[in-house]
Amino acid sequence: MANPTPHSVLKKYWGYSEFRPLQEDIINSVLAGKDTLALLPTGGGKSLCFQVPALCLPGVTIVVSPLIALMNDQVQHLKKAGIQAIALHSELQGRKRDIALDNMTSGAYKLIYVSPERLQSSSFIERLYHTKISMIAVDEAHCISQWGHDFRPPFREIAQLRPIIGEDVPIMALTATATPMVVEDIQESLKFRKKNVFQKSFFREKLTYSVFYTEDKYKHLTRIFSKMSGCGIVYARSRKRTHELSEILAKAGISALPYHAGMSPQERQENQLSWMKNKTRIMVATNAFGMGIDKPDVRLVIHLEAPPSPEEYFQEAGRGGRDGNQAWGVMLVAPGDEHILKRKHVSSIPQVEEIQSIYEQLNRHLGIAYGAGKGIPFAFDLFDFTRKQRIHEGKAHEAIKVMEREGILTVSESFWEFSRVKITSTPKALYAESLRNEKSERLVKTMLRLYEALHLDYKKIRESDLAQKTGLSLIDVKQTLKLLASKKLLSYQASTGKPALIFHFGRVREKDLRIDRKSYNAYSSTRINRVDAMIEYLKETKRCRANILLDYFGENRDEECGKCDYCRKQNEQKIKINAEDVMKELNNKGALSLSQLAEHLGISNVRQLEDIIDDLLLREKIIRNQKGQLQINTL
Repeated sequence: MANPTPHSVLKKYWGYSEFRPLQEDIINSVLAGKDTLALLPTGGGKSLCFQVPALCLPGVTIVVSPLIALMNDQVQHLKKAGIQAIALHSELQGRKRDIALDNMTSGAYKLIYVSPERLQSSSFIERLYHTKISMIAVDEAHCISQWGHDFRPPFREIAQLRPIIGEDVPIMALTATATPMVVEDIQESLKFRKKNVFQKSFFREKLTYSVFYTEDKYKHLTRIFSKMSGCGIVYARSRKRTHELSEILAKAGISALPYHAGMSPQERQENQLSWMKNKTRIMVATNAFGMGIDKPDVRLVIHLEAPPSPEEYFQEAGRGGRDGNQAWGVMLVAPGDEHILKRKHVSSIPQVEEIQSIYEQLNRHLGIAYGAGKGIPFAFDLFDFTRKQRIHEGKAHEAIKVMEREGILTVSESFWEFSRVKITSTPKALYAESLRNEKSERLVKTMLRLYEALHLDYKKIRESDLAQKTGLSLIDVKQTLKLLASKKLLSYQASTGKPALIFHFGRVREKDLRIDRKSYNAYSSTRINRVDAMIEYLKETKRCRANILLDYFGENRDEECGKCDYCRKQNEQKIKINAEDVMKELNNKGALSLSQLAEHLGISNVRQLEDIIDDLLLREKIIRNQKGQLQINTL
């Protein structure tokens, strides 16, 4: 029987008759057995580029993805379409994991999603020898590159699978954000047999970027959403701020909900679903929100603080306007923001000597003797370590990432996981119940002292830390938390993994720890340059915003977008004259639809009129009424 064609697969499972630009070329490239790198902007349909050929080819496609949430989301959508798929990650434990791995060899799945860390497990590699692999797809492939903005060392081990799966099995890499240097590094790291890049222009005609300096971000934010229609995302850099902003917007009559990794999975899902179904207009989120979220009608993406790189900003702002209609990416900047950005993201980069010192402290903390420790998993609590050794948490985090990159150690897949607790009754009711026995009283008193506002939000906890503080055993702490949860007094979400460090060689003396200074200094410089590029984007006043971003990604475009804050200023005189005509017409005729206004003005260039309307809305000269008509703002 002949293999299905890309078009028949597209129609059968997704209901589309045609591919988007470049999708078919990318699919045909990998079906021809070629290693393929696809660079498509956010919303460009990257997932179809590997899902369609996976269903055309015999055997199994391995999809390497960096985020559990992203894997789960894609697998859920595939299953709904009747496609056999599974995600293998740290949340799949014990017997369920073993059954899934056994099913993998029997051909029960067409697509198997895995984290890069899972690729290194002996049980997974053993199954690979007995599984017919048709393709490896690497999603978010910029994570492979040491020059990428979200480098993950285990990604660089993917190419080591080639001898196991077969040298002729194609590898596809996909990303929405890659500079020319990263493009080269991805292909080299995956050992492409021949360079092969498909790149769609990153320019999106209907996505307008703007930067506004303001003394009061909250007021400016509320004003934008009051005057502009459509749903949106507001990105904040702290969890606390997502709650503050959603409350401020709600008080202004604008429905909004928070979203961040500190909330329970159920709360995140409920808030996301409310937003997806347009029951809630605005999602106020940290950067934990957005990856894998497929909502096409987002009109506004507003950043209250700049991310540390143009890659991250481009990716987050790119979640607006996926339906091809007009959307805006707005950055609100206050005096001093540039200094805060640099201090936050540059000061945490450790020097080589600091990394060596943290390595020494790690070994002392874990009780490892000189020459010992190779290959042994050591249970490790980052926060306990930084507190006891009095090390800056950010620097310790960065140092451990560097050690992993240098091949000194490996961190377990669940390294950054925590248990979480939240009071679901009231602090008073919880405390009253805890007085019934000594263990619960000691535990509750300690938690109320250690964690502020435990009744408002989930707090990360380490049971081992609570055991140390209370004098209870670790088993007693866990059992007491489960008991209180069973009585509906609190919610307890136990971590599924055991964070661990595995050293690749026995302990050496601090000064003998070898770190490639040249490579590390280049890596550090790249990170600093990204922050500097972001700051320059904020400060730039003499160039089109879209072209600044395109230049960063190595794409030269002479034509300006015509709609960003810079371009609007350049066209101010022309807009001002036409804007006066618009104001006069609305003043004479009252509320009008856009088409009615164009007809009254005799304007054939609808795009020019749209730009004028956008400008007047932003300047609050006009508003939309409940019917969506335009009228003079009389307030």
